[in-house]
Amino acid sequence: KKMAGVLNNIGNVYYFLSRFESEPYYLQALEIYKKLKDKEGLAKQYGNLGLIYIYKKDTAKAIEYSLKSLEYNLELKDNTGVATSYVNLGYAYELAGYYTLALENVKRSLELREKSGDKKGVATSTMILGEIHSKMKDYNNAIVLLEKGLALAKEIDLNIFTLIDMETLSRAYYATGRFDDAQKLDKQIETMIDSTDEKKFS
Repeated sequence: KKMAGVLNNIGNVYYFLSRFESEPYYLQALEIYKKLKDKEGLAKQYGNLGLIYIYKKDTAKAIEYSLKSLEYNLELKDNTGVATSYVNLGYAYELAGYYTLALENVKRSLELREKSGDKKGVATSTMILGEIHSKMKDYNNAIVLLEKGLALAKEIDLNIFTLIDMETLSRAYYATGRFDDAQKLDKQIETMIDSTDEKKFS
């Protein structure tokens, strides 16, 4: 079990460095957890691999592994893990173009996160819902959700996805004729990018 944990941690380091190189370590950890019949380890490892396949755009594997992670998390009654599995499934379905299924799963994650008071999770799930509506060209709903998600993110200083979602919101503003709002947001995006570049070289 300790060896599986070490392999998972190595995979996590590679995940943050380049993502793709973490796959073999996660797979090795998965095989150990299978032999041990360790449900918590299996839930975690299937979830990690689901994310890897999302980034590899291997939608079939992403859906398969995310579903397995969800199955174990439901069995363990781990609501945090269940919410995460639903989000990952939503990503996988969105990538595959199954937008209705993507919305259903992310909405389930949002409900769980609202019940548990997970503000970071609520902000993230809300913004992801906005992204999916934008992909569906349902720009009015996309704007409502993205504005709400970004406002929540600012409240708790959450920077994850913020720039990407600001860009998505800007495109939604342009698509609905809100050019002034889009241009204001574009200026904020430019400022954020410039600030990030300055930090890189400081």
